[in-house]
Amino acid sequence: MNRLTVGVGCALGLVLVAGQLEGQDPQAAEEFRGPTCDLDMGHFLVRQAMTYLTGAVEEADPAAKETLLRDARASLMEAVNTDQADNPSVWYLLGRHGILTGDFVGADSSFNRVELVAPLCGEDIEYYRHASWVNQVNRGIDLMQQVDYDGALVELSGAAAIWNGANVALFYLGSIYAEYGETDSALHYFKEVVELGNADTSRAENYNTAVENIATLYHMLEDWESTIVWYERAQEINPENTDLVFGLAEAYAESGNEERAFAIYDGLLANPAEMNSLDLFNAGVKLFNADEFTRAARA
Repeated sequence: MNRLTVGVGCALGLVLVAGQLEGQDPQAAEEFRGPTCDLDMGHFLVRQAMTYLTGAVEEADPAAKETLLRDARASLMEAVNTDQADNPSVWYLLGRHGILTGDFVGADSSFNRVELVAPLCGEDIEYYRHASWVNQVNRGIDLMQQVDYDGALVELSGAAAIWNGANVALFYLGSIYAEYGETDSALHYFKEVVELGNADTSRAENYNTAVENIATLYHMLEDWESTIVWYERAQEINPENTDLVFGLAEAYAESGNEERAFAIYDGLLANPAEMNSLDLFNAGVKLFNADEFTRAARA
């Protein structure tokens, strides 16, 4: 039993990672583009930060670029610490700075502040969030294909922090943590996939697989109450999957509800040709250990 279907091509993985996502790189412009929404960029520290950020985007030398980015942040923090803490343009540029430096948690926090006081900037901010998400996911996919899962975790975590409009980054994070045996983290990200929902039909398979993986992880933890809840949920999605039915029967048996477990086994054994021999053998062992010798012999 305990079959995990995850997104990495390694020990537990049955599904290889997808190809690259398409998107526009907001950092690929020849110069730093200002906001398309109505923000007051007139304060001298804001203008100074814009100059530094523009120079950083155009600068080819890594050391010089780092200096310009550091100077931009210094200008913006000076603005925050003087009289501009309520100026959304400062937080907008801090968000853009976070994207340029890979501080996606900080960028998310800064953008959230802008959206609260300047909701008309939502479309502009959404562009940078999504474009950054695509870039991070693609880097993560590259690293997964190179079997560099530690590196992929860094990139995918950044993607998950900056945008939550699709489940790809969350699903791959759950997959890698499951492969590492870090069950709590895997459960967290698979549940994030489920919470996001399956409205995006192009990625509904990630949702379906996440539900099944949650059931399997709880099965491995022998948390039978949670296992039953999630196997039943997975079975609603994929009622033809006999692995899920066997898992549910075992969970009921282990939880002490043998009557329910035997009823499920009887339903399965009524059509043995539809199941593989390993599942039948495992069912027979479970039934034998429960002193259900007639059912075990049938299996």
